[in-house]
Amino acid sequence: MTIDIPHMIATAIVIFVVVFGISHLPAAETMSKGRKALLTFVVLFVVLMIMNMVWPSGTEV
Repeated sequence: MTIDIPHMIATAIVIFVVVFGISHLPAAETMSKGRKALLTFVVLFVVLMIMNMVWPSGTEV
C-alpha cells in the first residue's frame, strides 16, 4: 500500500468544497441539523465515489 499525497489533497479539497457549499446554500438555512447532515453525507458519498472511480488511490501514473 502506498500513500498517495495528491489523492489525499484532492479528497480534502473536495470535502471542504462540499461542506462549505452545502452550509452556505440558502435552502440549508431552513433544514434541520439531521437533514443537513444526511444531505452532506449523500453528496460526499456520490462525489467521492465518482472521484475514486476516475482516480483510484495508490495507482502509479
